[in-house]
Amino acid sequence: PPAPPPPPPRAPPAPPRARGPRANLSPRNRTGPANPLIEGALVFSPADRLPCEPVNSMNQFREPTIQAADEPIGEDRALRPQRMNEMIGQRAVHERLSIAIDAARKRGESLGHILLDGPPGLGKTTFATCIPNELGTTLQIASGAALAAPKDLLPYLTNASEGSVLFIDEIHRLPIAVEEFLYPAMEDFRIDITLGDGVSARTINMPLRPFTLVGATTRAGLLSAPLRDRFVIREHLVLLRAGRVGRHRPAVGCEARHADGRCLGRRDRPP
Repeated sequence: PPAPPPPPPRAPPAPPRARGPRANLSPRNRTGPANPLIEGALVFSPADRLPCEPVNSMNQFREPTIQAADEPIGEDRALRPQRMNEMIGQRAVHERLSIAIDAARKRGESLGHILLDGPPGLGKTTFATCIPNELGTTLQIASGAALAAPKDLLPYLTNASEGSVLFIDEIHRLPIAVEEFLYPAMEDFRIDITLGDGVSARTINMPLRPFTLVGATTRAGLLSAPLRDRFVIREHLVLLRAGRVGRHRPAVGCEARHADGRCLGRRDRPP
């Protein structure tokens, strides 16, 4: 019988679609070293991995990406007092705070917690920045709106040094959970940290270094009674008189008459 006809020639396989440097990832077509990295259904070789720079130390992660420019201190910062005796107005508050600071310095203890309330622009933040300079200690600044959970407040408390000052602006915006977490820190200088959940949960009592909490608020009525009662010193800042504005002339470096200062004072604050 005649021989069967030969089979028709097979069509060549279609070339794979281009998908970047990792398109041809099949083991049949891949040419690379042994021991590939398998991720799911795809096979990757070390040559297919994205290049990365070696990390020499953990300091590379802690270096800031934005460096502060060496600029001279502006006029706005030069106008802010750095000491209590440089404060303009609020003489009654200044005298009472000076007595408390001098007494704490002589006893060698941390200053009692201070609550400052009053309209904006009267010097609450300025008092909070002057108090650490008088005590010769450090200052930490936080905002009540930014402390949404106790974990947000924890770094400030653990990093507080002996006799340092923690300033919380708009303290009336603290959530209830953060307030309750702050109570033992203000009274006994300790915090309770809960680890785990359910029956296996346990509580760790962490002692803190004695510190001074300075709270500032424009709406003292929104503070809860337990938080307000834990402040040893409570001061209310009043509006400045018109004649006080003329005392800023040496710091500003311009000439102004007494009548000009009174005119600015009347327009600076409502009567």
